[in-house]
Amino acid sequence: MGKSSIGETFGTRQKTRKHEVSATPLFKLGQVVCTPGSIQLMNERGVDPNTLLLRHAHGDWGAVDAGTARDNKNAVKTQYRVHSAYDLEGGGVIWIFTEFHCSITTILLPEEY
Repeated sequence: MGKSSIGETFGTRQKTRKHEVSATPLFKLGQVVCTPGSIQLMNERGVDPNTLLLRHAHGDWGAVDAGTARDNKNAVKTQYRVHSAYDLEGGGVIWIFTEFHCSITTILLPEEY
């Protein structure tokens, strides 16, 4: 599986940690749903949710801590829940969860969890 730097793969305005991501998706997103709060924030910040979904599916977990990043790597192998967190330029955070057992991905605000 190919690797590239996040800056080469996704030209996003969101803050991100510099780490390697997969050149191909690591998992299927299934049905994607968004909470009203996340839709409002992304609209206010001019963020395309597809950009965040691509980052999530390619292994750019955003601003998660090292433990969550490690858990995500294992979750991809064991088909468990994957969690990403993206700090948006201008303020706010978007969380994305993919639940393998339900084949669903949810975009939400942390306070909506």
